[in-house]
Amino acid sequence: MPFVENQGAMIYWDEQGHGTPVLLIMGLGYPSQMWYRTRPLLASRYRTVALDNRGIGRSDVPPGPYPIALMASDAAAVLDAAGIESAHLFGWHGRAGVCAAIPEASAVADSGLHRGGRPDRGARRTRGCPDADDA
Repeated sequence: MPFVENQGAMIYWDEQGHGTPVLLIMGLGYPSQMWYRTRPLLASRYRTVALDNRGIGRSDVPPGPYPIALMASDAAAVLDAAGIESAHLFGWHGRAGVCAAIPEASAVADSGLHRGGRPDRGARRTRGCPDADDA
């Protein structure tokens, strides 16, 4: 099981599939296993990387609070640990703030951030995550 240390916490992450990277960021309070329906579909065409946000699942539970910038830094650390220079981001349940903050946390993800329902449908380059009306 891969972990990466970031700012005093061990962050759990794993990957499935091959192809263009897609970082899966679950909503606050839910572990990465909640991608159990979506992930197999994405992993059949993409390299999916999922993480347990700090305080959730297999990641450490350090004292809070966990500001958006810190959680974005965790996501950027996972991308670095996976050797990913750019990725599509797919967030769920309020993770748009984390997705939007990742470029400030690490330039590694900056060149590949997209917004749109599916990475293969010509999504627009932006610094956010998919909006509900784009899905």
